Amino acid sequence: MSYAETETASQPACWRRAAALAGGPGAAALPVAGERV
Repeated sequence: MSYAETETASQPACWRRAAALAGGPGAAALPVAGERV
């Protein structure tokens, strides 16, 4: 499998992990929707 194929295949797992982490304790440091940064 090429690097590009491996990277593409890993994306769903990466996005699931990002979604799970988004609600964690670090989420309080993120700007709210519509907030200017």
